[in-house]
This record gives sequence, structure tokens and C-alpha cells, in this order.
Amino acid sequence: MSGCLDLTPAGKTIPLRNRQIVFDHTSQDHTRYESLRRSVYVPVIRNNLYTLFEQFDFPDPTAPTGHRNETVIAPQALLLMNSDLVFQSATQMASGLLNGSENDSQKILLAYLRTCGRTSTPAETQRALAFISDMSFTPSAAPGSKRQRRLHAWTLLCQSLIASNEFMYLR
Repeated sequence: MSGCLDLTPAGKTIPLRNRQIVFDHTSQDHTRYESLRRSVYVPVIRNNLYTLFEQFDFPDPTAPTGHRNETVIAPQALLLMNSDLVFQSATQMASGLLNGSENDSQKILLAYLRTCGRTSTPAETQRALAFISDMSFTPSAAPGSKRQRRLHAWTLLCQSLIASNEFMYLR
């Protein structure tokens, strides 16, 4: 939805030398989950599980699992509201929307289409337009130029769509 997903198949996902990926409580952890690739390419390090995996019901990697639990808990929403990855994705999505030639109503329809798989309702469009207007034209809402405030407003709108239940769960 942000256009940042690396679609390169296969290959190395964590740039570490052999055995650097193995560590214990006395050695240094070199693992950094900074790849923008599909999660199927992200290695599962048993003693340093990726935060997104931990919060979204990834099974215990040390034991065979025949059934995967499904939970809805507050830390999942908090992670989506505070994650650098989510904020960067929202910023990229907002930049892409602002660079388009569509008017604001069409941009909102497109944002909903990318995140929720549907267009926004007229009520959702009106609320989003009011939010964008309030955030873009109120200097106290966000510092910087009008253009920076507008990008910030669109970023927050995109972030809220990414953090919505409709984004996380398929119907």
C-alpha cells in the first residue's frame, strides 16, 4: 500500500556473516529486522523474535505448533500506532497520494482502497476531509510550512487507516 515492499524473491535478508546470527545471553545480538521484504523471507531467530511476529500471534519457534492462536489485544494497536515501520510506510503512502493529480476526495478513496480493499463511504470521506483541513491549515496542529503540515496530516490519516481493524483482518 505504500509502494515500499521489496518484491525480490529469495536471497539473504539479514546481512550477517556465518554464525553471527547465533548468539546467547553473553554474546552480542547483531540481528536487525530492517528488511522491507515479505515476512516469508524474514528469518526466525528463536531467541530474538521479530516484534511484529511476537505481537501478531506467531507460534513459539522452539516447539511444533499444530494450531495458531488468534488474539486481539491492546499491544497490537499500540504497536501499529508507535511503530517506526508503520509511520515510515504511512509517510511513503501519504507522499505518493500527494504526488498524484487527484483531488482530496479521490485521494481518500484511493487511501481506503489501498488499506481496506474498498472505497470510503461518503461519511468517511467527509470526516477525512475535515481532518485533513483541520490539520493542514492549523499551524498549532503541526509545525512547519503549509506543505509540511499537509504531508503530516495525510501521514496521520494513512497511519490511522493502517492501524484500523479493517486493515488487519480479512472479512
